[in-house]
Amino acid sequence: MSAARRKPSGVRRAPGTGAGSGSPAGTDQGSPASDGGPSPVRRLTDADARRSPARRLTDADVAAPRSRPFAENLAIVAGAFVVSTLIAELAGAANLGTALSFGQIGFAIALVWVLVRR
Repeated sequence: MSAARRKPSGVRRAPGTGAGSGSPAGTDQGSPASDGGPSPVRRLTDADARRSPARRLTDADVAAPRSRPFAENLAIVAGAFVVSTLIAELAGAANLGTALSFGQIGFAIALVWVLVRR
């Protein structure tokens, strides 16, 4: 095999970024920063962090939304279970099991309401 036909060894580079291209490797000819002006993006350094330390949030900064007490939420969902069971029983449910199934449906609806309305 002749020397002209051998594959070059080493790292391959994109066209125009080699040693003889006239521009430093990794710069883009069309970028705004290539005209010698300041870079459009400035990286933060440790010195920047020391100059203006970040203020941490405290409990006073973040006000938690107010919700009902747990006992009140429990009373709402339990009451919905009992009331919907009684309504199903009085409406003529075939047996207590069927009425309790409607109670579970009422409980689930009340639970969703309690969770959404907090």
